Amino acid sequence: MRGLLLAIALVACNGRREPTPTKPPLPADAPSSKAPAMTTTLLRSVAITVLDLDVLAPAGDLREDTVDGTVSARIVTGPVRVAFSKGPAATLDGLRATLPGQVTFEPESDATLCGQPARRLVANVVPPMGTGARTDPDGHLVFEPGGGTPTTFVAVATQRGGAWIRAVWIVATVKRAEHRPDEDRFFAGVRCHT
Repeated sequence: MRGLLLAIALVACNGRREPTPTKPPLPADAPSSKAPAMTTTLLRSVAITVLDLDVLAPAGDLREDTVDGTVSARIVTGPVRVAFSKGPAATLDGLRATLPGQVTFEPESDATLCGQPARRLVANVVPPMGTGARTDPDGHLVFEPGGGTPTTFVAVATQRGGAWIRAVWIVATVKRAEHRPDEDRFFAGVRCHT
């Protein structure tokens, strides 16, 4: 029976086989359809009036404070957090001194912030171990060691009009590549008014 069906099929197409259509090859730099899509944090325009800045920043809770003459504004929620500081401690050295845990630094490099020359620092941080608490199935409180998420801090600082200005991009290290397009847009989008 199978032979009969094959013979009928060959007669129907007159013994010819139509070529299978193929797609043209992708250029070497085109993204593969199997590669994961890059996501963005959907940066939005934000006026940080306490620092006299206009920035592109992710949505989140904005917190402001002043410590020893350095004014800071931070967006503290979301997959990417950011911070802006202006004052004597808004230097890359000031940031280095405050990072907790096991820290490795990439070499500093040239950058631009507020349209002028700046320095860029990348710090990879493994937070210190702490103690966490949970309730076991019997309702007893159990304390056990826990650690934070390895985090990358990318900071760019410059001196403008006698004051240091620093912008910091903070992201889980494993998510940095995913949010890299917005990281670049974030630093390019900082506008200083004074």
